[in-house]
Amino acid sequence: MSLHRLITESKRAWAGGLLAAAVFAASLAVAPPATVHAQQDGFLDVTGGVYKPAIDALARTGLFDGSLCGEDMFCPDEPIDRSTMAVWLIRALNDSETPPTGETRFADVDSGQWWAPYVERLAELEITGGCKVDPLRYCPDQAVTRAQMAVFLSRAYGLPEAADPSFVDVPEDAWYAADVAKLAASEITHGCGDGTEFCPDNEVTRAQMATFLFRALNRVQAPKPPTFSAVSSSGGFACGLRSDATVTCWGHNSFGQVEAPTGQFTAISTGSFHACGLQPDATITCWGRSSYGRADAPPGTFNAVAAGFEHSCGLRTNGTITCWGNTPLVRHFGLADPPAGTFDSVTASGRFSCGLRTNGTITCWGANSSGETDAPSGSFQTITAGDWHSCGVRTNGAVACWGYSEDGQTDAPRGTFTGVAAGRRFSCGLRTDGTITCWGDNSFGQTDAPSGTFKTIDAGSLAACGVHTDGTITCWGHSIFGGTVVPSGARLHTIAAGSGSLHECGVRTDGTVVCWGDNDRGQTDAPVGSFKAVATGGDHSCGLRTDGSITCWGWNDDGQADAPPGAFTAVTAGDWHSCGLRTDGSITCWGRNDDGQVDAPTVTFDAFTAGNWHSCGLRTDATI
Repeated sequence: MSLHRLITESKRAWAGGLLAAAVFAASLAVAPPATVHAQQDGFLDVTGGVYKPAIDALARTGLFDGSLCGEDMFCPDEPIDRSTMAVWLIRALNDSETPPTGETRFADVDSGQWWAPYVERLAELEITGGCKVDPLRYCPDQAVTRAQMAVFLSRAYGLPEAADPSFVDVPEDAWYAADVAKLAASEITHGCGDGTEFCPDNEVTRAQMATFLFRALNRVQAPKPPTFSAVSSSGGFACGLRSDATVTCWGHNSFGQVEAPTGQFTAISTGSFHACGLQPDATITCWGRSSYGRADAPPGTFNAVAAGFEHSCGLRTNGTITCWGNTPLVRHFGLADPPAGTFDSVTASGRFSCGLRTNGTITCWGANSSGETDAPSGSFQTITAGDWHSCGVRTNGAVACWGYSEDGQTDAPRGTFTGVAAGRRFSCGLRTDGTITCWGDNSFGQTDAPSGTFKTIDAGSLAACGVHTDGTITCWGHSIFGGTVVPSGARLHTIAAGSGSLHECGVRTDGTVVCWGDNDRGQTDAPVGSFKAVATGGDHSCGLRTDGSITCWGWNDDGQADAPPGAFTAVTAGDWHSCGLRTDGSITCWGRNDDGQVDAPTVTFDAFTAGNWHSCGLRTDATI
């Protein structure tokens, strides 16, 4: 075994120990200190002055709970540290997502501390990137400076661009200058002293921070989470139909499946690597993986659309069903040959499809190895198809499922439902009271439905999503590609986490790449430019640029970062090698080859992936 492999595998084992320690620490997480509210007439040490109205007003909302310095004491003149600032700011944003628990990305943040989830949420919202790198740190005990405060508030509230206020102590090229200008224009601060200076290096006191937050809450409209009317979840990505009828997608983007077209839609459906939307003129538009015509919607007008694994189906306005796609799998199982008759809805899966006829009965067609097309008799109001099973809501509100059931995915619970969604080996039902109940395989938490009330649900391969009654979306289950990370502002639209790596990378919505984690080989030093995909290896990373070229960075002793020239559609990385899928369907690999891992066969492929010391590809003839 080489020295580098020995060191790397030792690091993996060390990381596993850290993970176990982190999980154990989370189980012993320190609860927030007992709540210490202000007296009816305020804190004992805040008896007057310009800061009192803001402090008293925010205290009544509970914003300071757990962060006070004593009974009825606020300590207004003490500097505010970065951990306390995170708590106050996340609470002030009235963030709809419950702060996460468990591991934290920062080396100096103990996940057992009660304020740690707020720090992690601050990073998730891209309000902070930490204070130092290698390893990444947050500096929780460090006092917040006025320059840092300006950046935090500017990012948190999405303040608009503003003219330079000409503070004499703020250079035009300072990293915080633009944020100071935004803060001044929003009248959150007018500077310090006589107003000609900003005092960027001065520490912010607790009283000052409370006042800045109070002004922001009263003068700035905080960005609201997007609201949706529908959501569709698939293998590693999801799409939401916004309230303004536009579509937003997020998650895995190897074939452009999250790059929804502009314009308005009335319905959406996600398949394996493609999605389809029904437009207001009743025509269908599909995007993403288009080989074998799976994204080539036929002309005509439709009432509904359903995207499957390698085919799609549309319900025409005359009630008949038309399907398209021409892969060997589709041809073998007759997935593009729907039965005659009129239908009210259609659903498509990997190897079969089902239609709800106008008389309320269900007809399915395609593969039937596990009884997935053996629809029960009776009258139904909705249907859904999973990987090897289906479910429907009967006219009396009960749920019936059929097909493969090794994990209990067809064992629907009792009760009345208004909707049901079938995933890979699990199912979820929307009860008449608006709550969600899931059953079946729970290897990735896909049956751990969140609390709250919902108006619609959808299930993908290993994850599910629901639209709350307030129009926001919550997803749960497997999230390695970011399929459960609902976008809110400038979030990542795709994430890469190598099976053996200690770092991760993501492509931001603006096309830039950001990486975090272990950086002893430069594997998180992402280059500038616009990308559409990224892959992480053992100690290196590779990105697919928007022009189709590949750039790699990090450890390169075996040439794993020496990407060849040419145009590619996908990239993947193993521990010591990398591979790219060229536009002609061929695969080129580079790097270490002691196990033949870069000797790609000379055939054409639709998809591929790299493991630690091997690679696999899906040929265009559907063989592997």
